[in-house]
Amino acid sequence: MNTEKIGGIAFFIGLIVAIVAGLIPGLEITSAVGLIVMAVLAILGLVVGLINLTDKETVPFLVSTIALTVSAGTLSVILGTTTAVGIITSILSYIVAFVAPAAIVVSLKAIYSLASTK
Repeated sequence: MNTEKIGGIAFFIGLIVAIVAGLIPGLEITSAVGLIVMAVLAILGLVVGLINLTDKETVPFLVSTIALTVSAGTLSVILGTTTAVGIITSILSYIVAFVAPAAIVVSLKAIYSLASTK
């Protein structure tokens, strides 16, 4: 199995885990199960960041990550925690937990690439 397939599978699994975890009522990020889910998402995010993104995809991925992170935080602050919005913000929180480690890896790879050229 090549690395593109592994990265694609890790991305798909990460999204599914984040959405399902966000839909489970009462699953708080700070609970024991929530922390396990966050750890799984972080590991999957690292896999995606390490093997699934090319140099060409770096800037769009990092811009998308910034937009997702800012909008998820802003949505939860502005709209509060009504039931429907609470589910959406919970899902977004888990998605951000999945994407953030990938963004860190990709940004470090980009910094290294910029620093090493010359």
